[in-house]
Amino acid sequence: MDEAVDVPDKARVYDSLTEPFMFTCREINGGKSVKLIWWFIAALDHGADLLPGEEAFRPEFFPCAEALEKVTFPSDREVLERAIELVDGSQFQSI
Repeated sequence: MDEAVDVPDKARVYDSLTEPFMFTCREINGGKSVKLIWWFIAALDHGADLLPGEEAFRPEFFPCAEALEKVTFPSDREVLERAIELVDGSQFQSI
């Protein structure tokens, strides 16, 4: 897939893409450590097989409004609001 470096910020669909749409780095423990957060917008294939290492991972899905209520940090809420805007505010362009 070849795209220009500066592309419009709109929702697109890519098969088998594993890239996050946003990255956050948060200081924790009074700045002694950092927490790295990769944000993804994804759709779950029902009945999809788990990959190695995913057995202990239990995803939970919530309606957008409920997810916004569960988010603790204001910066996380901004990321989630942007993801919702991208998905709800535009037609997906299949690549």
